[in-house]
Amino acid sequence: MGRASGRAGRRAHAKQVLALDGEKTMIQQTLDRLLPLAAAEDVWVITNKLLSAVIAEQMPRVPRSNILAEPEARNTAPACALAAFLLEPAAPETVIGIFPSDHVIRNNPRFVEVIRAGVKLAASGERSCSGAAATRAETGYGYNRTGRRRGCRSVPCGDVPVRRVEAVY
Repeated sequence: MGRASGRAGRRAHAKQVLALDGEKTMIQQTLDRLLPLAAAEDVWVITNKLLSAVIAEQMPRVPRSNILAEPEARNTAPACALAAFLLEPAAPETVIGIFPSDHVIRNNPRFVEVIRAGVKLAASGERSCSGAAATRAETGYGYNRTGRRRGCRSVPCGDVPVRRVEAVY
């Protein structure tokens, strides 16, 4: 297989642009999960140059200028840093969430509840983590060393389990 056809094959079979468990692709499902939390105009997508046109086509509600294409794939941590670097000057108080499009979330109402609690905590200046416990190390995301579970007196977070972040590396 030649180089050009190899790239086209990767683009056509990238999991985030495929409908693996329904009618919508994984990236479309990710956007649907986020729309109760933010307007489509506030969603930014960082992808690679091979997928940017397909993603723009699949997500017409997201402004094309909010779909950024890296010239080379650099994993998740650099993409997160790029997002923070681009958004901070215009909106320094913005809470940024990172939502990989290859995750399957079965309980969307609980997802929204957890994210809302996390946004409240982050906006208050607390360094906290919430969500599913890691099952293995993943260098693409970095590491958080969490402390004991904390209460949510200062910022209401319902029954969402929250832990203080002791260190980030």
